[in-house]
Parts: sequence; C-alpha cells; structure tokens
Amino acid sequence: MAIYGNFEDLVNSNDTIFNKVFKPGEPAPCPGIYKCLSCKKEIAIAGDHTLPPQNIVEHDCDIEWMLIVKTSS
Repeated sequence: MAIYGNFEDLVNSNDTIFNKVFKPGEPAPCPGIYKCLSCKKEIAIAGDHTLPPQNIVEHDCDIEWMLIVKTSS
C-alpha cells in the first residue's frame, strides 16, 4: 500500500487511467506507482519506461499492473 507523509501533497482524481489494467512488458502510460493486482507488490516507474515483464523473480503470480499514484510532472 502506498504511504504518504502529507495529505496536502496529494490530489484526488477521477481520471479513468486509474481503472485500467496493464500487462507485463507493455509501456507504462505515465510515471507513477503501479500495483500488481495478484500479489499486491508495488513498483515505481519513471516516464517513458516499460512495466516489468512476467519473468521477474519477485513475482510468482500472474502479473497485472494497475496505476495507483500518478505523478504530475
């Protein structure tokens, strides 16, 4: 679960990007924190990067990524 220090640093959003599921190895649509829907592990992705592939050691599940925190810059 993502943790924050100051609520003032966060903005609530109804952007539909938070409802989409992304497959391993596909380009991340935006920088931010993504959560695996199966094992709940989280990763941070920088702009113009790819979501981790299925064959990474840390995951022993079927990976599906969901954006949980999007950066604004």
